[in-house]
Order: sequence, then C-alpha cells, then structure tokens
Amino acid sequence: MGEAYIGWLETGARLGATSERISYFTEQLTAINAVYDSGGATLTERAEVGAALAEAQAEALELGLARDRFAAVVQINANAANPLCPAGESAADDLLGQTAAELAPDSGARMDRAVEDNARVRSLASTVASLEAQSAQARRARLPVVEVVGIVSFANDGAGIETGIQERVGVDISVPLYTGNAIGARSRQAGARRDRAEADLQQAKREVREQITLSQQRVLSLTAQVERRAAVEALSLQLFEAAQIERERGVRTLQLLIDVRLQYEAAILTRIAVAYELRREQLRLLGLFNALAMEEEAIR
Repeated sequence: MGEAYIGWLETGARLGATSERISYFTEQLTAINAVYDSGGATLTERAEVGAALAEAQAEALELGLARDRFAAVVQINANAANPLCPAGESAADDLLGQTAAELAPDSGARMDRAVEDNARVRSLASTVASLEAQSAQARRARLPVVEVVGIVSFANDGAGIETGIQERVGVDISVPLYTGNAIGARSRQAGARRDRAEADLQQAKREVREQITLSQQRVLSLTAQVERRAAVEALSLQLFEAAQIERERGVRTLQLLIDVRLQYEAAILTRIAVAYELRREQLRLLGLFNALAMEEEAIR
C-alpha cells in the first residue's frame, strides 16, 4: 500500500505541473485570439498554442485516471472510505527521511539485526535447526544405549498371608552390532540435508546484506540527484522568464517560447520523478530494516 500511496502523491504532483501548463497556454491562447482579428497574431501562432494546450489537457486526463487507480488501491488495502490525505505528505516525508537517515551505511549493528529478522532468513534458520537435530539424532543411533532399570513389586509366600516388597535394579545395554549400512546412510543423508540448508541460509544472509547496502547507496545517490534537479529547475525557470521578456521585445518567436516553456516543465517533472523515486527507495530500505513495523510498535 505504501507504493500505491507514493504513486498517488507523485501523480498528484505531476498533475499539478500539467495544470500549470494548461493555465499558461490558456492565457496565451486567449491573448492571441484577442489580437488575431486585428493582425496582431498569425494563424500559425494560434495553432501552435492550441496544439500545446490540447496536449496538456490530454496528459491531465491520463494523469487523473492514473491517480484514481492509485487511490482505489490504497482504499482497498486500507479498508477505509477515504484514507488519502495530501496534507500528510510532509509527515510521511519526515518519517521516511528521519528514519532512513538513521539507517545510513555505517549502521552495522542494525544491519546485523535486520538480516537476522528477515523472514526468509528466519525460515531457513529454523530449517537448519530442525535438520541439525535430526542429524544429531541419526548420529546417536550408532552409539550403544545404556538404560538403568528399576523394578519394585509386592510378593507373598504363596499362602496369601505374608507380603513383602521386592526391589530390583538392573542395567540394560543395547549395542547395534550389525545393522548393515542403513544407520550410516541415514546419518550421512541427514548431515547432507543440514549442510545444504546451512549453505542456503548463508546465501540468504549475503543477499539481504547486498540488498540493504545497494538500497543505502541508492538513497544517498537519489538525495544528491534531488538537489541537482532542483538547481536545474531553478535555472530553467530563469531561462523561461528571460525568453518571455525577449518575446515581448520581439526578438524571440512564439515557437521558441513554447519550447522553452516545455523545457521548464520537463525540468519540473524530472525533479518530481527523482524526488518520489527517493521516497520509494527510502520505503524499500525501511522495509529491509523492518523499520516501519518498529515505528508502529514505538507509536503503540
């Protein structure tokens, strides 16, 4: 459900950027229509702006449909009529950011615990323990068995008059002198199964450690990328504002202005995509560390 909620938030952010594009080209088309009859704009310019507006409106419809799909997934999994809350986005960011920061690459002790708490690792560890017990039992089957036997009984003299207690203590020794190869084969098979399970367990632990390490590195990389993309967005905005001034002065064509506006929006959408990919990776990292469950337990 967490992935669907993040998808719902991301689609909403993209829809917001597309709505801004719709508003911008609507204003441009209104201005062009106002001066078209007097010759202040060309038919080509009106067509270019109209096409850009229609494309933005089509994208908005697709994004709205995608957002509704994410909302349906969240509602079904949350078993609630309206579990979605855009205002909770900042709280989710705080939880993801702060908790993920505690799981930086130097958190060795927490990684060890995360590996041991992994569901697959726990299952394999339980299998290894069970097979180890079976292997030990198979090995013991080849050893002599010594039992101490004690017997207490009541006795009489045959006439039914005098009774007494008889006590006997003995030692019962059972030695498997010859059983063929059956016991040895069972012992070897049990040991082989245990060894295979142990190898699977160690492989699973290595895979979990690798997943955690890669996720930690990706979180750091995406954090840096978000900062870079924000800087690119700011520069694209400056370029767009400069293009608007040049358009007003008549030194830039409308088509070039449209291209610059679309480049600015592309920078916005790229920054949004990277930011939400960071949230998804933080969510994956928290899942690998079982941090979401720990957070919920701490709240309770």
